[in-house]
Amino acid sequence: MLFICGIAYYLLQADIARHHFMSEKMKLAMNRQSRKEIISQLCYFISIPAAFIHEWISAALFVAVALLWIIPDRNIEKALAE
Repeated sequence: MLFICGIAYYLLQADIARHHFMSEKMKLAMNRQSRKEIISQLCYFISIPAAFIHEWISAALFVAVALLWIIPDRNIEKALAE
């Protein structure tokens, strides 16, 4: 379920970026954030077969994604301030 929600979030963000004007700094900040999205999606995708090996591996990947997103992205804040 988290994997599908992550895909929906990525598509929503891409659609918003396509239909709204953004400065170059904001585009760069969004590209850096998309790296977090790709890493998250990979972790979610890997967690599906990992759950068949051991459920703690899957749970650890979920926690890793949560910790990844707790760290704030200063690039977007800087781009919005300018």
